Amino acid sequence: MFGLERQILHLRVASFPVAVYQVKDPSLRQRPLVVSAGRGARAAVLSVSEEARQEGIRAGMMLADARHRCRRLLVLPPDPFLFERAERALGEIVARFSPMVEPVRGGRFFLDLTGTSRLLGPAVDTARRIQKEIAARLRLGPNAGLGINKLISGVAARVQRSLPLLDVQPGREEGFLSPLAVRHLPAVDPAIEGRLLDELNIRKVAHLRAIDLPHLSLAFRSRGVALYRQSRGIDESPVRPPERTPVVEEDETLPDDTNDDAALLGCLLGLVERCGARLRKQGRTAGQTRLSARYTDGTVVSRTAPLAPAVSSDAALWSCMRPLFEQVVGRRGRVRYLMVRLTELSSPAAEMTQMSLFDEAAGAGAGAGLEVALDRIRDRFGETAVRYGRRLAS
Repeated sequence: MFGLERQILHLRVASFPVAVYQVKDPSLRQRPLVVSAGRGARAAVLSVSEEARQEGIRAGMMLADARHRCRRLLVLPPDPFLFERAERALGEIVARFSPMVEPVRGGRFFLDLTGTSRLLGPAVDTARRIQKEIAARLRLGPNAGLGINKLISGVAARVQRSLPLLDVQPGREEGFLSPLAVRHLPAVDPAIEGRLLDELNIRKVAHLRAIDLPHLSLAFRSRGVALYRQSRGIDESPVRPPERTPVVEEDETLPDDTNDDAALLGCLLGLVERCGARLRKQGRTAGQTRLSARYTDGTVVSRTAPLAPAVSSDAALWSCMRPLFEQVVGRRGRVRYLMVRLTELSSPAAEMTQMSLFDEAAGAGAGAGLEVALDRIRDRFGETAVRYGRRLAS
């Protein structure tokens, strides 16, 4: 790719938590809606629908002030599991267009499309294809910015509202940035913006660009370099794909919210069975487990425990999950959702694998052999073909 002009695409689902809720429940569309983590006087607004924005409500505003501005305001709690699912689905789509994808929390992604034109066509056409596929498959409409670096593409995706895609052609970065308010630069947080506006009367990026580096460094210390570079559209940071850490995860939303231990334990056992089967197929063991439950009121409770030694059998997983269940499902309230997450995955050493063969021959590994046989039956005839009696309550 040496010598090629960089082409960086930024995709951004505006008000991501609100947008995901509206996809899940279309009746929430066209309503003043916010997502807030609390209900008290100091609770803050995290995400805002367009209808709520038209009422003067902004992210970061106190929820009490937002309610005062709009009496018919609908407030929903964060749903981290739902949001994570949506982000995973987005990531699966964008990964098909470039191996260089950097996810950013909140429904945002950077893609390096440099050098992909021979395979996919012009970058701007690829961006439109990605947007159309996300809209068709997920019913989400991301804004997109295209530029020579992450700074330009990120700002382009954030500032435009009337156009779904803003392509900043190479060489036009100064003309694009100059008329923008300084708050659009990533280095300008509310405190910095206040000083720029009140003390220096700097309101536009063009005004900021007129100040040299020594003066910016004197006024803003280490932040001065970032302000200097960003006002000039300079950003050499690469698109960094995340490190892939293997994880096994299974979750389930219950048919009805319940606080019945028998039903919840039956659901949990099913999740354990599915996690164990995936571990055995991968030839891995897990060194840590995490159990999470979401209640009817939106409260999420999670607990983590080590697995020592690392295991892959259902029985060993269950013996650890049972105490975690008592900690997680200890509230008085109905549970809506359970998730089991296994991390610190590793492949057993050759010596351990050889020893397990001898153990099985002696009868100590009969349980593992039974689980493998059950895995094969379920693969062929479905998960419900063979079940433990405890699961019949779920």
